[in-house]
Amino acid sequence: MQRQYPRLNNAAKYYYMTGWHEPASVTELAINKARQDSLGAELQAIVSNAAAACNLISHSWAEANNALALKGFEASGTELRVLPPNVVEALRREMGPLYDELASQAAQFRKVIENYFVFKQQHDVWARASEQIWHSELRDA
Repeated sequence: MQRQYPRLNNAAKYYYMTGWHEPASVTELAINKARQDSLGAELQAIVSNAAAACNLISHSWAEANNALALKGFEASGTELRVLPPNVVEALRREMGPLYDELASQAAQFRKVIENYFVFKQQHDVWARASEQIWHSELRDA
């Protein structure tokens, strides 16, 4: 049975990709630390593994179904477009000052964003050496 997707063109004429949040969406689970610590090691492991499974299942579902969703959007009249390079550059340019402003206002945000960019620098080495080449050169070979 073919999935029925909502008529995106009822809300938007264009669908721009790749979204700024890409390459993937994630789910989050927030638990009060004191409550989590009171669960005991076995229940903590169950919660941790259940959260990880939900993320993996959600990501896998999206990977399997996004192409069909795009076809459905096109069939209903929504035009698929790629974000123009000047828009991506403008987003990049504006995010730096915004991150700085938020970091100056909230220590937790500063801690998260600093750790994120340290991780990103490390991960970019792997992505350029493997993932980027696989997606752009090897996959269709």
